[in-house]
Formats: sequence, C-alpha cells, structure tokens
Amino acid sequence: MSSLSRRCAECIRLGKQCEPAIPVVHFSGIDKAMEKLEREEMETEAAWEAANEIARQKQTKLKRLRQQKRFLKEREQRMFDKGLDDVEELERLEELEKADEVERALAECPTFSEFEGSGTLSPGALEWIAQGVSGFGDTAGGALDSS
Repeated sequence: MSSLSRRCAECIRLGKQCEPAIPVVHFSGIDKAMEKLEREEMETEAAWEAANEIARQKQTKLKRLRQQKRFLKEREQRMFDKGLDDVEELERLEELEKADEVERALAECPTFSEFEGSGTLSPGALEWIAQGVSGFGDTAGGALDSS
C-alpha cells in the first residue's frame, strides 16, 4: 500500500479532509516515466521476438546446408566406390538402379489373371498394394487397369 493510500485511509478513519503530503503534480512525472518504461519494454520485447525469428530462420538454413553437405559427401563416396569419373555417370547409374527397382516391383506385381473372376485380390496383391512402389506414381494404376 502506498503512503498516499495509508494517509487517505487515516484521514477517513479520523473523519478529516484528506491532504496528501505529496503534491498531485509530481505524479504526472511518475506517470510519464512509467509510460516511457512501458514503451521501451514493448519495443525491446518486439526486437527480442524479431531476433528470435531471425535465429530460427538461420538455424533452419544451417540444418538444410548440413543436409546438402552430407548428401554431397555421400554422393562423392558413391562415385569413388564405383570408380566413376563424373556426376553424369553416377546419375546414369542411379537411373539404371531405379529402373531395375521398378522392373523388380513389376515382376512382383499381381497380374489380372491372379484375381480374375474371384472377386477378391490375392494376399500377395493386397500386400503389394499396401506397400506401394516408390517412384511408380500413377503408372501402377494404369498397369492394373489394362487388360
């Protein structure tokens, strides 16, 4: 409780007119100082939040750069392991590996004759559909629709 409030409570208790010891004029200076502090507090908080957002963005970028660096190192190691001279050779080799993966998936793909007339899919076909085939996209649906 402030001294002014105690004084007022004392004046009320004694039934006297309240005459504060501190002139009211001095409170305007305190109010101005309080407003200035609140304004500075809000500005500082906004600057702090902006700095945190920038730090978050920098951290995200740093994470992405480290992932790219790790990818390039892995790619360089694959080139070295396979005895390749340039990136184009590695890309051609990776495309061939993907094509082999698609061919293997197609070989495991249930044919229409497996479930023709039965009204249900075989367990192998259901498993194949549930697992999906990476890099296959919409062509898997087209392969099943053709008869």
